[in-house]
Amino acid sequence: MDGLMTRLAGFFAVAALLAASTQVWAQAQDRVDARLSSLSFAAVDRSQPVQVRLQDDSEDNKAVKAALEQALTQAGYRLAPDARLVMTFDASNSLTTNPSGRPTVFSVDGHKSSAGGDEVEARIKLFSTGEDSMFKRRPDEGPQGTAGSIRLDVGLIDRSGGKRLWQGWAQIPALSSDSQSLTRALAAPLVGHIGQAVRNKTVPVVLK
Repeated sequence: MDGLMTRLAGFFAVAALLAASTQVWAQAQDRVDARLSSLSFAAVDRSQPVQVRLQDDSEDNKAVKAALEQALTQAGYRLAPDARLVMTFDASNSLTTNPSGRPTVFSVDGHKSSAGGDEVEARIKLFSTGEDSMFKRRPDEGPQGTAGSIRLDVGLIDRSGGKRLWQGWAQIPALSSDSQSLTRALAAPLVGHIGQAVRNKTVPVVLK
């Protein structure tokens, strides 16, 4: 009898160990590292409400907008239409890379946009703290997407003066065909760095 109880105890101990290992493995599968950079141009008044602005009304962009709004609410920001602070965003699936990683003024970048469809886009990058650069609404360090990565760019603008207060961008390896869930997962870490200036920081991202 004692031998049977010992064997049963050993069996349950092994089963518990396997269950714990499976849970740890599953959690590891749901967490990946993203690379995040941001620029701070002026102080952000967190007491001001924020409006997340859609560039277009595609279903993908609506889903990203909802993820950003949820992240803002969880971070303590208030949401309001016609708010003084306006958040803009741009999601893309980069298929090429700039090997040097240095800022460029002119670049040819092949990518799949959030609206879908393959395209090759010639971009002239003019950096400005105003709401818009001359041709593109995404001032940054230049194209640094890596092959097979999902990138989300977010900007915060003061509507009253049209001044860009903060700009952040994050990218994550395209680990699955569900690029939309990967893009939404970048919302929380970007919102968490509003007002900060960081460069190529590794941040954990939870995939849902």
